[in-house]
Amino acid sequence: MEESIEAVHLTAEPQNVNPEYQGALDEIIHKFEIDKISAEEAIVGIKEVHDGFVGLYITSDLIEDITIQLNIYESGSDSTSHVLDKIHEIVKEAEATLAELESIEEEKVAKELPPNTVDMPVGAGVTGCEEHDACYTPTQLTVSVGTTVTWINSDGSIPHTVTAGWPDSDSIGLDYPGGNGFDSDFMSGGATFEHTFEVPGEYDYYCMLHPWMIGSVTVE
Repeated sequence: MEESIEAVHLTAEPQNVNPEYQGALDEIIHKFEIDKISAEEAIVGIKEVHDGFVGLYITSDLIEDITIQLNIYESGSDSTSHVLDKIHEIVKEAEATLAELESIEEEKVAKELPPNTVDMPVGAGVTGCEEHDACYTPTQLTVSVGTTVTWINSDGSIPHTVTAGWPDSDSIGLDYPGGNGFDSDFMSGGATFEHTFEVPGEYDYYCMLHPWMIGSVTVE
């Protein structure tokens, strides 16, 4: 399963924004602008942040654009200050894109779902949705014994899973403690997964590909 997860991370479509990544870059650039660090120190800091994110996250347009500028810097074909200016422009454009997307989301009327249905909305595959309980919608669902719950992956072409347990659990999926475990395996965009809850209790679940996505079902 872990090898498959890695393969999905490497082949999934690029995402346009990554708030955590661009925030880290913006902080370094700001320190340079107020003369707390030199241009060379800023480039070193940006490269360290960049290298860390390249190893941890699905490739994004922002990461690819920064990679190009760092390669230009390494080649010596442009000045340090000009490369920093270009990186700053790229980050600002990404921030504007993110702000526009957030504005659109705020204006949207809440999606009406059928009863006992959980949606994985657009953006669930990017860190930050957990801050607003918006990775699974609704994040918490209460149902009666014998109810079938349906999960829908509406997050574009980004795959997700619905796996019983927590990211650091010893027993997950079908091995969930207490029985009645479940595991959707990889759900491509538009896919659905159903599970019938026959036993009362609290059932936590998460996405194995994006572990910040956490939800729960209470069965009464």
